[in-house]
Amino acid sequence: MVIVKIHAQGISQGALTAAQGGKFHHGFFSGAFSAGLAPGIMDKFNTKIGQMAASSVVGGTASVLGGGKFANGAITGAYVMLFNHMMHDDNKGAKYFEDRNEGYAEMWDKSFENGVAKREVSAWELEDGGLIMLPYEDNLLNKSNNHALPLTRSKNGTMSVKFNGKWHKVSGHAHTHPQIDPTERMGLRDGDLSFYNFINEQRVHKMPLTILYNKEIYHTRYNYRTRLWNSDPKGTW
Repeated sequence: MVIVKIHAQGISQGALTAAQGGKFHHGFFSGAFSAGLAPGIMDKFNTKIGQMAASSVVGGTASVLGGGKFANGAITGAYVMLFNHMMHDDNKGAKYFEDRNEGYAEMWDKSFENGVAKREVSAWELEDGGLIMLPYEDNLLNKSNNHALPLTRSKNGTMSVKFNGKWHKVSGHAHTHPQIDPTERMGLRDGDLSFYNFINEQRVHKMPLTILYNKEIYHTRYNYRTRLWNSDPKGTW
């Protein structure tokens, strides 16, 4: 429960503050305050550095309000964010969407910064109709991290991905192509083919490679005979 977590975090941070030369109750207040607000903080910042800085400010402010030192509280806040919301994050920043179209919308939004195409964002499409968006912080315009979560493949070629301790059957893979391609081919390149070959090992299932391009959804499949991509438009989200 959240209350138990906040209480435990306050105790551990009280001990940390005391070790730094401060008073236990100052650290308790700062740690509990930071633990309560940290999840909301992380939702507002896209980088780990930004998350840590924001959590430090919250912890420092909470320490001052409780009669302690800002510096001690800032260390406490950073500690809370680092250990509770990074080191213990088994999903590594991935995000589950029950509504696949809602996931597509966020993938597209995260592909841009200030209206400028910044990166690809990728996701696993699930048989239950949902979607798991993968971490994107280190992605480039022509490269995305598709192996952040554990994957398994059955003997018949069916793939599953692990999220929150549960295995979800995969129906396909999606990623964004935020730049307009001058060849009008959605920017499909050798890297896309390599990953298409990976998800369709031994060419058993022919799972589609979903491309989000120009605010449209395309199911793409590769024809090994003609060596051409076939793109099937599916509307928008």
